[in-house]
Amino acid sequence: MMPHYPKTKKDSVIDGIHGDEVIDNYRWLEDGKNKEVQHWIQDQNNFTDANLSSNLVTTFSSELEEEFRNEIFSNYYPSNGKYFWTERKPEDDQPILYMKQGLEGNPQKIIDTNILMKQRGKTVSLDYWHPSPSGQYLAYGLSEGGTEIATMYILNLSTMENLEDEIPRARYSQVAWLPDESAFYYKRLPQIGEVPPSEENYHAKLYKHELGRSFKSDQMIFGEGRSKNDMYGFIISKNGKYLLVRVAQNWNTSEVFLVDTSTNRATEIVSNIDAVFTPYFAGNDIVLYTNYKAPFLRVIKASPENLPESLDEWKEIIPESQYKLDSVKITENSLIATYLVDVINKIHVYDFEGSKIQGLDIPPMSTTSCSLNSNESEVFVSISNFFSQKTMLYLENREANLKELRKAPAHIDDNDYVVKQEWVKSKDGVKVPIFIIHKKDLVLNGKNPTILNGYGCHGIVKNPYYLGGYKPWLQRGGIFALANIRGGGEFGEEWHRAGSLSKKQNTFDDFIACSEYLIEHKYTSSKQLGIVGGSNGGLMVGAVMTQRPDLYKAVVCKVPVLDLYRFHLFLIAERWVHEFGDPRKKEEFEWLKKWSPYHQIKEDTTYPNVFFTTSVNDKRVDPLHARKMTALMQSNNLESKVLLRTYFDVGHGPGRTVKQRVKDSAETLGFFAIELGLDI
Repeated sequence: MMPHYPKTKKDSVIDGIHGDEVIDNYRWLEDGKNKEVQHWIQDQNNFTDANLSSNLVTTFSSELEEEFRNEIFSNYYPSNGKYFWTERKPEDDQPILYMKQGLEGNPQKIIDTNILMKQRGKTVSLDYWHPSPSGQYLAYGLSEGGTEIATMYILNLSTMENLEDEIPRARYSQVAWLPDESAFYYKRLPQIGEVPPSEENYHAKLYKHELGRSFKSDQMIFGEGRSKNDMYGFIISKNGKYLLVRVAQNWNTSEVFLVDTSTNRATEIVSNIDAVFTPYFAGNDIVLYTNYKAPFLRVIKASPENLPESLDEWKEIIPESQYKLDSVKITENSLIATYLVDVINKIHVYDFEGSKIQGLDIPPMSTTSCSLNSNESEVFVSISNFFSQKTMLYLENREANLKELRKAPAHIDDNDYVVKQEWVKSKDGVKVPIFIIHKKDLVLNGKNPTILNGYGCHGIVKNPYYLGGYKPWLQRGGIFALANIRGGGEFGEEWHRAGSLSKKQNTFDDFIACSEYLIEHKYTSSKQLGIVGGSNGGLMVGAVMTQRPDLYKAVVCKVPVLDLYRFHLFLIAERWVHEFGDPRKKEEFEWLKKWSPYHQIKEDTTYPNVFFTTSVNDKRVDPLHARKMTALMQSNNLESKVLLRTYFDVGHGPGRTVKQRVKDSAETLGFFAIELGLDI
């Protein structure tokens, strides 16, 4: 029996939704600005402090501090002989932006948010940075407290002083510089007060900013009269004549427009087609990376001076293959194509006519990412896996051999562990891959503490990733598993759509099947199995916990979406109706009724022990979901442990300091260790 939970009042609100009477006893917890809610949050944090093993969390914190203090760096980005990258050294809490002249040059600090945090007394994150073509200027965005709502600044790299230009609310903006560097294109949100408060994170538009002028005089280039849900990507041609604009309101479709920068006239290239398109300039042509008539994706091209009337008339240069074409990037004379072969990356290099130049030699079981400048020839490739944090490789030009440029120290000895990729038959017979990682001498006796992770949404791929945050778990004999469930993008758009909207239950069925597989094959038992997920992964573990509470002993549910009747009303979540369903529509509400976690909690059911985490400054998923679910489960389930940790001065995840990451990971592992019986 748990100690008494903090007192939570019930204040019933009754809604009529498509003929159903829906009672919500915890609607009052939606208002995070309410003093009573804030006191409740603090009471819950105090309760969590009292019910997590402080000694165990301290032990894990010490080990994770050492792990997270390891050196980590990004790929280099080349710009006219200069190279830019971020790097966090052991003494830093946040990565620092560096620059050097030439590959052998001396590193120079450019943006150090560690200093800014001391000056401002709060978390400061470098959200993005974009050098100008000559390397004379740097546009960069800083946000505070984890909000991800950045202000853009312009740094003169010769004087190392900021220009007077400041652009507020330029959230995760790309920057497309004109060749003469007199101006650039960018996107920003409306200023506070320009739209209703509930819409302040929508209505992004494209603007042109001339250096030395106030952002208030910036000309809107694209977006007037369009949907508030528009999400933009854009790229400028090398000569500055054209701007390619990609517009999407969901993760299933997109539009493409060609803007003449001399007149700002936009020509429609793609619209009203049920497919995703990502445009690039390749030499004098436009290329489209798309799943149009190609579920595993392909690349087509045409001249901007003579655009065909139909997409079917575009020239195909990289046809669809048996494996998903996971990404395409463009250098000055080549296409870098990354394929996904059973969730493992392979990279091929093509010329602009689609002739293969070479395949890059990538280690097995690896995840890759490429950094390059579309106007230059160099490519920097990072390699990582479950045990290796990062190796940076260098491709000088499209015919060159890859060579190792830099490697982060290895802190997990892969000789001690086994990585398996196994295939699980889901409820409907579809085979789902799962990675399983454990010590080589592990005995499959059905008694091993195991953590299973998954995501399954928005077409996002869950590749092998460095398990530094789970190192203390693995060292003590725990198992970690990663399920590549439907709703993700591991096997193309069909895999994504098979786990969305009316088919969202497939996501949960896949994860449940992977859970049962681990039990049936003696890796673990329901008494030693825990599950963890964040964001949509939090929704997913919340759903499977309510559908199969018998399968799990412990659940860690991070920054989750849980109330699927009201999710669309908060922050940017209206965009997710294309993924989950729209509760305003009766047919889609019927889908959501079957699995909305907040509405599936039953008084006569014993659920696993649950640890919810959320952040007050989350601008993606409103923390109200975790608050309401905590209150409901604490009220209904006195036999289960239900904890809530609310973090301050952080957001959805990006920009967290080392200390914040250590605390989150240590409490997660501490909770699992106690609940699943890890041998400490």
